[in-house]
Amino acid sequence: MSSHKYPRIGGKEHRPKNTSAVCIICGEVAKWRVEVQVNIFRGDDEVEWCCEKHKADAGAIVVASSTMS
Repeated sequence: MSSHKYPRIGGKEHRPKNTSAVCIICGEVAKWRVEVQVNIFRGDDEVEWCCEKHKADAGAIVVASSTMS
């Protein structure tokens, strides 16, 4: 059994020149590409675009991405 808590932020990549993506939570211009690990299996990661204030909120990103799909 893994000692990690899920969901968690796996990685963040800052893209300052990106102006076409919108934050999945609030709809603002997204400058961060965020990878959320939802469980221990590598292929189940969620990759979403987020704004500055939502880039660290793994739970909200998972909920927003599950309601969008």
